[in-house]
Amino acid sequence: MVLNTVALYVFCYRTKQKTTSVIYTINLAVTDLLVNLSLPTRILLYYSGGACLTCSYMHIFSYFVNMYCSILFLTCICVDRYLAIVQVEASRRWRSSSVAKVVCITVWLFAIVVTYSFLSTAFQHTGCCISKLLFLTITEFFLPLIIIVVFTVRIMWALTDRHLMQQSR
Repeated sequence: MVLNTVALYVFCYRTKQKTTSVIYTINLAVTDLLVNLSLPTRILLYYSGGACLTCSYMHIFSYFVNMYCSILFLTCICVDRYLAIVQVEASRRWRSSSVAKVVCITVWLFAIVVTYSFLSTAFQHTGCCISKLLFLTITEFFLPLIIIVVFTVRIMWALTDRHLMQQSR
């Protein structure tokens, strides 16, 4: 928690230029801090013996929103690096602070809406969540995993290209 607070301070107040990478990193630090803030509800849930349904809902909701936001912001950072290194010409249009802010708002809204819809269904109907769970697993875990792996490999290939290295010098 301390290191995320320090990182947030540095990126918000000590970094002059708010580049796309800085914007994504700020949001990633916020999600990590929010996970820590959900711990009191977990403690209340533990001491209530699982009887506090509101504590359970709040803890699960905040935990999963922050987990999915972390995964999606790490994916955004990877795509941003890919655009900066491999797709230099295309990155001029997509790597602006306004685009990064819209992407961050979209990530937050997507994670909140999907998690809320899943949890509201799960709490109302205990046995009907397989299709939604599969959707969550694909969209918020496997798809980002594939994107991160593919784009990281593409970045590695680009960095081993001698033409790119000569151009950067």
